Amino acid sequence: MNIHQSIYLPALILLSACFSLLPISLQSQPVWEEFGELSFPRGFHNAHYIGNGKVLVMGGFNYSESTPTATTLCELIDVRSGTVEPAHAMQAPHAEAVSLLTRDSNVIVVSGLAAQFERGALTGNVEMYNRVSGMWTTLGTLNIARRQHVAAFISDHEILVVGGRHQNHQTMADAEIFDINTGKSRTAASFPFPISTASMEIASNGDVVVLGGRAGGANSERRDTVYRYDIQRNRWSHSGRLEKPLQATCMLKLWDGRIVLSGGSYSEDPIRFTNLVQMENNGEWQTVGSMQTERQWGSSAQLDNSIVLTGGGYDNRLTVMSSCDFVDVNRNSVSPGPPLIHQRSFHTFVTVPRCTGSDGNIQGVDILAIGGRASLTGYDGPTSIEILRGNYLPGSWIDAGPDTTICSGNAVTLGGVPAPTCENWQLQYSWQPSNGLSCRNCLNPIASPKRTTQYILTARDGSGNQWFDTVVVTIAPDSIHSHIPTNITGIHGELIELPIFLDDSIDTKLLENSELHLRYDPMMMHPVTPILLEGGILDGWNVKVVSDYAGQLTIRLEAGNNALFVHSNGLLLRITMATYIDGSYELPLPDSASIPFELDLLSFDCVEVICKPGFVVLGDQATSSAPLETEVSFGLRSTGANPFHGKTELRFELANTSHTVLTVYDMLGIEVMRLVDERMEQGEHIVEWDASNLPQGVYLCQLSSNGRNDSRLVVLKK
Repeated sequence: MNIHQSIYLPALILLSACFSLLPISLQSQPVWEEFGELSFPRGFHNAHYIGNGKVLVMGGFNYSESTPTATTLCELIDVRSGTVEPAHAMQAPHAEAVSLLTRDSNVIVVSGLAAQFERGALTGNVEMYNRVSGMWTTLGTLNIARRQHVAAFISDHEILVVGGRHQNHQTMADAEIFDINTGKSRTAASFPFPISTASMEIASNGDVVVLGGRAGGANSERRDTVYRYDIQRNRWSHSGRLEKPLQATCMLKLWDGRIVLSGGSYSEDPIRFTNLVQMENNGEWQTVGSMQTERQWGSSAQLDNSIVLTGGGYDNRLTVMSSCDFVDVNRNSVSPGPPLIHQRSFHTFVTVPRCTGSDGNIQGVDILAIGGRASLTGYDGPTSIEILRGNYLPGSWIDAGPDTTICSGNAVTLGGVPAPTCENWQLQYSWQPSNGLSCRNCLNPIASPKRTTQYILTARDGSGNQWFDTVVVTIAPDSIHSHIPTNITGIHGELIELPIFLDDSIDTKLLENSELHLRYDPMMMHPVTPILLEGGILDGWNVKVVSDYAGQLTIRLEAGNNALFVHSNGLLLRITMATYIDGSYELPLPDSASIPFELDLLSFDCVEVICKPGFVVLGDQATSSAPLETEVSFGLRSTGANPFHGKTELRFELANTSHTVLTVYDMLGIEVMRLVDERMEQGEHIVEWDASNLPQGVYLCQLSSNGRNDSRLVVLKK
């Protein structure tokens, strides 16, 4: 996105003595202050800002009891009046639950533990707190009650619930979609593996993602995977990796739609946590920096337009901490923040807008620290609520959403996540053009343009200040063209490359989840690894051989962490093929073959890819000559018998005295033997190869010396 402002914002002044410690947008180092008291200590609870300066605290474990038990009790914190009062209780106890905000700031709580800590019954209840009436109502129940699960809205009325643990503590992969309008739940595609204490959000590129977590099984493996849920196809696909495996990390969705992760566990035996802070931007993950210490079960909240505060939790020694860190998400830096007054883990940080002045304009943002556990040796915890008062620059979070590509006739939701605002200071939104939009004056219209369109979002406040941002919705073409050249030549027994080209300039997001199906003559050639992307328009992507059987090769293309998305055409990839030696088999080998292929865009089945097959011709001698490096040639020469039985001799010539390596690979590209690895003199050499312990098959012998390489295929028969 590209944000513009039509007001002047005075530069913020930094105290030079604090420059090395303070994030650039903070005028002074804020400190935590005592605010009020909860009626009892609680942890594994949930808390949300619901407007009018009020924060709803719900459920969790009651730490005032000898054995912590899940509670129905809720409390309402009023930051403006400085009071903490009881709120209407939930219908069922909820601890280790998921809570979500609807667009009108009502609170949804989903399933969880309904009894004592680490034992007892679960509740499948899905309940909603109406912030106007102040009452809880039960909307329905999940098909499977669960705890330590994840959930997120995938539409304005549907919640995707994934993984977690059964009542018998077993980790599950089951997923379901709960409709808050009907109170009914339907089965969704299971997650690729059992998972608990993962993280789930809508990424800034619009993808529904589940990341990290603790996989099921005896070893409790932490995962570094990021999986995307395809709502239309009801299926999961791998979409990236984190810097480290992460379980129970602090996850925060920023006002501009990006996701920040801080800390988390990456090993259980031995116990190890990380101090890394990672951030998502347009579906890609990068490391921002490192906190003062490793932490797990902390909490995070946004302090202003660029600063996130993360703190509390416990370290590798299982000591509950009070330390906090500032994360500057615009400058990719981390610096020490003000320590909490009380040590806390399993607590919550909540951002609350500070509204002052006769016009109710937003003047700042406060962060509340609520609840938590003070140690891991007992079930005590602070009832004290702490407050941190920060700065806020309105407007710079205005977000039209990420540029996206859709099929003709499909729709996409525009706009980002609104930042906290005050009730008397509201922004008015408008979109230009209005073509294909469900509403022109809302923050998140649904767009279904007939052609590629750039939309402009404008936000205005009551004083005439305005900000705007842009987003492009690209309509995928009906068809694109791809080809393999028809003039590929080579020599029997040597390697050739099959380049595959894209002929039309497209947004490579179309290829983000696609498969290439290539057919070849298995009597003439066989693919060897690696598949090459370097130098092509997919440089930095992930490529995986899905299957290779009887002349049918299937390759999966996925956008990796370093993938580039460009509007371009040209080379997609190169497939290295090993050709067989003429006369090596009892049947004559073919000298030419057509190479047909298909390219399936799995996420864009509306686009037809018209593929023109290639053609390969093999000969017994080079089709062109190359100048000699020196008077002495270089390369592998004719071997002994081919095919051979048990043992054979490999002859080669070196043009220069140099360190030389002669390696044998199988047809999967796996090294099976290294015959030479030493400095050798210029001239001709003979090496005996004893392959009597290897299985029958085709092997690739590769010679490397002085920056040059040569390869030959040999056939071992038993």
